[in-house]
Amino acid sequence: MSVVAYIGVVAACVWFVSMRLGELAALINLPTWAGAMTGSASVLLLTVLWSGPVFMILFGLVGIPFWESLGKGTEKECTGSVVSKTRLSWQLVQTAIRVAMSLVALFVALVSSLLGHPWIAAFVTGGTVLLDLTAPPLLRRGIGTLRQIGWLFRQPGWIGLWVALSAATYVPVIGAVFLPVFAVASTLMVLRDDSANVE
Repeated sequence: MSVVAYIGVVAACVWFVSMRLGELAALINLPTWAGAMTGSASVLLLTVLWSGPVFMILFGLVGIPFWESLGKGTEKECTGSVVSKTRLSWQLVQTAIRVAMSLVALFVALVSSLLGHPWIAAFVTGGTVLLDLTAPPLLRRGIGTLRQIGWLFRQPGWIGLWVALSAATYVPVIGAVFLPVFAVASTLMVLRDDSANVE
């Protein structure tokens, strides 16, 4: 499903940009071949810049049930049980907030790529996916979506995970293959933190 969403978002972005570039070429009276060549090169460049953030954020969002299952399995393997201190309705509200935040992050990543700052897109994408991966065990412990950001910055090792996820943004297939490893590492980071486990 994430692949279908990815292709749809990238195709919509490419279509929108190519339409605008065609209108701009006609406005400044470029020859047809020059407008077509400029449009094709720009669309190719934008597709390369957009594809990583779009794929990683959508893969992180669509994979929420999988990350939840993987996190529970990791927690049970390490501790013998799975903590669940919150109601499902509260977890669903928090997940909706996280999805909204991820969509805002996707917009920021697309705009920053369009403006020629792919490193900002990678940074935003890495942080968004890291929050998606740490969210399930934290939600089960009663730590809401907005508090999770502060919790994350207090953890040793968060920078390494963020940098690794940011680097994986522009090699999305490799990033997708390693996301389960990142999900397990994120769960272990939660299990290591006593403050998360006593709330």
